[in-house]
Amino acid sequence: MPSRRRRPAPNWPAFSTRCTRSRPAAPPTRVLHLDLHPENVLLTPDGPRVIDWANAEEGPPGLDWGMSAVILAQVAADRADPRAPLAHAALTGLLTHQPPNAPSALTEEGLTEAIIRRSKNPTMSAREIRLLDRTRELVRSAGAR
Repeated sequence: MPSRRRRPAPNWPAFSTRCTRSRPAAPPTRVLHLDLHPENVLLTPDGPRVIDWANAEEGPPGLDWGMSAVILAQVAADRADPRAPLAHAALTGLLTHQPPNAPSALTEEGLTEAIIRRSKNPTMSAREIRLLDRTRELVRSAGAR
């Protein structure tokens, strides 16, 4: 009967460290609502409750910020919509009330992807899609610190 040699146990912490160093860091992912705006927040006696999670998925937080910003900017850009001033105020609040000296939670990638997704939304009218042309600049101007 051949003798069996035991191999030394692998050094898993060292192996894990080598693997982590050799690959680029992935952006953090979170559960994203992707349709967060004032009409999807209910005020209850127990505090605010977020509803309508039909579009939820995992992804980078900048996309969720982008979707909320684009939704608010679409309403703010529509001069015929009586909610436009309130939407502009909400957009400005969303984008300016972030920790000081910290990078914005809204990323250029998130904003671009949000505009693309909104433009492909089958429930939007042609008028709403045309308003997307103004959203990027409106988001940038509202978020200027």
